Amino acid sequence: MRVENEYKLYVPDTLADAVWEWLVSEFGPQGSAMRSIDSGFASKVATDRMVDQYFDNDRWQLLHSGNGVRLRSRQVLSDTTDRKHGRRLMQIKINRVDDNALNRGEYKFKTDTLISDSASIDPRERHPFLGLVAPFHRDSILRVLRLYGVDGDSLHPTLLLDQMRRRIYLYRDTIAFATLSLDEITARFGDKQHYSHELELELNEIGYTNDDPTGRAEMEHISALIKERVVRQWPRLKQDQRPKYLKAWEAMMLPWDCATQEVQQARKQRIRGWSIGGGAVTVLIIALAARRRRNRRKIGAP
Repeated sequence: MRVENEYKLYVPDTLADAVWEWLVSEFGPQGSAMRSIDSGFASKVATDRMVDQYFDNDRWQLLHSGNGVRLRSRQVLSDTTDRKHGRRLMQIKINRVDDNALNRGEYKFKTDTLISDSASIDPRERHPFLGLVAPFHRDSILRVLRLYGVDGDSLHPTLLLDQMRRRIYLYRDTIAFATLSLDEITARFGDKQHYSHELELELNEIGYTNDDPTGRAEMEHISALIKERVVRQWPRLKQDQRPKYLKAWEAMMLPWDCATQEVQQARKQRIRGWSIGGGAVTVLIIALAARRRRNRRKIGAP
């Protein structure tokens, strides 16, 4: 599990472009805000598109807990040669991993990989959640979900978040340190949509996870200085640490039970998929057994 440390700030839609221009002027390649803290800081600007398909069960267990499971598809619009362009990962987001209210845990699992020989007869291939996880990661993701009391077999698609992300990467002595990301978010569920903007100031998760307590404290101090500078300039940006999944759900005033047509349909598809998969496996096993008996008779085996 990696540990993320981030401030999440609500941005009024009418201020989004002005906030972004100011961020670039202060923290972009020509800005001086970070070099006033340490002369070793540098930055670059990028634009991504993130499409997050969230999953939950009929009891909305992940929504209630503040956790999340999502399939993230990423396009690096500012540089299609970037190694992360086109990447897809299944991610588990965990709230309250320690005493720091800014910290969340994250697990990542591969999706786009070669399918094993046995995968074609694995009924999980047709599962609306497990079928999207790389075959050699399915057992692992089920084990992790069980740690948090979630049955992976019960998950199905729920809300979709489509995000245009304008981002400033901050480096310290050429090592990734943090990002400032201004997200334009479109949330969709059935025929409902909601639009919003959010600014995230996130410390580099690999550096933060691997650092010792002293190093983490220094990173957190610099992050707090950045946040204070932003909020001082833009007092209408209010901190809201709730996950985007929960914010979008509440903004669209969606029900917290499973009495929606979309969820009932997802449940039916899941049951139908498992039934088809299980039937296919049964037929295959019977066919293989019959062929084996025929071969044994040909060679005179008992």
